[in-house]
Amino acid sequence: MNTTLEVAGQTYRVDKMAALTQLHIGRRLLPALIAVGIRAEELANMKEGEGGGFAHLMEPAVKIMGVMTDEDVNYVLFKSLQCIRRKQDERYAPVVAGERLIFEDIEMPIMVRLVAAVIQENMGGFFALLPGVSPSPASSGTTQDQAST
Repeated sequence: MNTTLEVAGQTYRVDKMAALTQLHIGRRLLPALIAVGIRAEELANMKEGEGGGFAHLMEPAVKIMGVMTDEDVNYVLFKSLQCIRRKQDERYAPVVAGERLIFEDIEMPIMVRLVAAVIQENMGGFFALLPGVSPSPASSGTTQDQAST
């Protein structure tokens, strides 16, 4: 695995997530992803100019994730971030310790981008089976890192 990506001028590596953790994250995110997949399929079948754009596409997911408990959101975030390493000189360092970010410059947009990369890399094959959902490393801007550090 060992996909790397650059976010806000920093290089990060996405490591493998345990299968059981994938299951628990998937069951928390599945309702939102199915809703987005169904909406994407509806939008694809509409005539040009009928759709509501990105906001319309994401509306069901935002509603579902808005009612998720803080505990569930933290589970998804921190279990995902445990799979992220940040390049420091020639080594890669974890970005979290428990439920604490190690690097103070990682703000919410960066954190969300990193979590999305972990989910795409580790669970993309499963989510690609959903209607209208096709996460892939090629579309996310990630690259394969041949060195295993």
